[in-house]
Amino acid sequence: MPEYPKLEISVKLAATLIAAFGVVAFFLDRSHARTTSEKNMSLSFIEKFASSDVIQARGRLLTYWQNYPEFVDYSRENSLSSREYTNFVRATYPARDDRGEVDKALFRMQVFFDELSYCYYSGICDNNIIDEYFCDYAVNFSNVYGAFYGLLAEEIGSKPLDQKVGLFSSHCTRQSDL
Repeated sequence: MPEYPKLEISVKLAATLIAAFGVVAFFLDRSHARTTSEKNMSLSFIEKFASSDVIQARGRLLTYWQNYPEFVDYSRENSLSSREYTNFVRATYPARDDRGEVDKALFRMQVFFDELSYCYYSGICDNNIIDEYFCDYAVNFSNVYGAFYGLLAEEIGSKPLDQKVGLFSSHCTRQSDL
């Protein structure tokens, strides 16, 4: 039996407490690192959204509508059915001289939303930041360009090309209903 039993118990207790606090600190550090990583990943998507190729694609898609000011005005003033809108896209989009440029812009935006959706649904992004920054744009983009993607998918015999932006925008729509 040791000569100083109270000292031995005190040392063991102190060592156990230090170890316990060390484990807690370790997990808190890991949690902080993960949160920081998620925020950084989300911010990288905001930067990517402002990159020259994405801005160029977005600009190209907006330029498309400059050729149809009467339709834009009419659609703002009236509630178009999905069918009416799709019929307009089917009538105008395939006949465009600059169709290839519009297609490239649509595919660039598709890639952007595919990557964003992966980040969002895999949990490697801070979903609150992504929701706040991209939800409104994604819903609008999906509504405006869904018919274009539908036509492209038909032409190449593919599954819906805008599946990821549609999924993400439907999440945003459901979230705004809460």
